[in-house]
Amino acid sequence: YRSNIRVIELCDKTIDIDKTNVEAYYLKGCALVNLKNYDDATEEFINSLAIDGDYWQARLGIADINRLTGEYEDAIDVYDSVLKINNGSYEALKGKALTYFEMEEYKKANNYFDKANSLCDLDVKSKEIWDMCLEKM
Repeated sequence: YRSNIRVIELCDKTIDIDKTNVEAYYLKGCALVNLKNYDDATEEFINSLAIDGDYWQARLGIADINRLTGEYEDAIDVYDSVLKINNGSYEALKGKALTYFEMEEYKKANNYFDKANSLCDLDVKSKEIWDMCLEKM
């Protein structure tokens, strides 16, 4: 908790000095996500995108928030927008896999877990979810 508050404070100071610092808005958004303050986090990611519309990391943050809040169709759309900018985004592919899993679309989830894993080994938790996905297919 305290480290996220500290990140927000430092980002605010950076933004006061340079209102066009894309990364400061993005990092503040990430800290707010960690605190489960999704509305304010979305606003910070949007601030990043207002400066650089192709800043795919901010789009990824919005997609993750949509997934975490159950807005699955919106999450898929935003993950797709990330993949248009950064075709090999491991994070977007894994995010789509997790979203499809939560939507109980296991074949699609399996496909995206496989694509993400081919780029970079999945973390332990994602592998466990992938295993559950395979069991449900």
